[in-house]
Amino acid sequence: MTIIARSTEPVLQRPATLTEALALSGPGSVWWAGGTDLWLMIDRKGLRPEALIDLTHIAELRAIQTTGAETTLGAALTLAELEASPLPAVADTVRSMCTVQTRTLATLGGNLCHAAPSADLAPVLLALGAEVSIAGPAGTRRIPLDGFFTGPGRTVLSAEEILTAVHVPTPQRQTAAYTRIARTVVDIALVGAAASLTLDEECHVLDARVALCAVAPVPLLVPGIAEALKGRAYDGLDFAGCAKMAEEACAPITDLRASADYRRRMAGVLTRRALTTAADHLRRMPCA
Repeated sequence: MTIIARSTEPVLQRPATLTEALALSGPGSVWWAGGTDLWLMIDRKGLRPEALIDLTHIAELRAIQTTGAETTLGAALTLAELEASPLPAVADTVRSMCTVQTRTLATLGGNLCHAAPSADLAPVLLALGAEVSIAGPAGTRRIPLDGFFTGPGRTVLSAEEILTAVHVPTPQRQTAAYTRIARTVVDIALVGAAASLTLDEECHVLDARVALCAVAPVPLLVPGIAEALKGRAYDGLDFAGCAKMAEEACAPITDLRASADYRRRMAGVLTRRALTTAADHLRRMPCA
């Protein structure tokens, strides 16, 4: 472990293991990975941590592992590293985020833990049925990502806990897609929608999910999508009903970037687009 101290700045601590990192946690300390959101909080919101605990040197937080029907993504993986993810929807999503330079710093865990309602990775991971692992002084727990966010900028993490990994199921016949509207290609989403479709051996829908961002206080998993599509042949599906369900599930706000009514209507439009794209991907995935 390396500790770098300067008289006018927070102490920078670089643990080599997760155990070391958890032992360093205490009052005034802040976890740090890419720092792209953290430095804005320090610069613009007056955050004054006494110590920064750098998680980027912990190997287990930087790994991608595929075992059985699941892929595990370490929370300290950068967005640039996720461009090579074995999960196509995740790789496509990160390529649409921020700038190339920022993607070399920003991390998966930071994007989720900052808990911005407009964060792009949350909806695609929700649509894929992801779970997260959390480590803390009391041990490790694993929960569905759908239960991770509690409000804008808030999660279930305590100050002493670390998000260590994201676990994504990888069914044999599943595709997913994410689409969004933003002011510029590198801006945060005004509205975003992700969708996944999973088929059974007869090419009928076995499971389906739609998740939205920037239309509620937390990333939103739209209820009722699976029930609406399950058992139906995927080819030629009409997703108008799902679009309506997405609009009805929204609780958007009006701000300087967009009106609530616009966000609600676009949630339906983007839901239809994401489901249509996912269905198009299935045509390249023949059933057994």
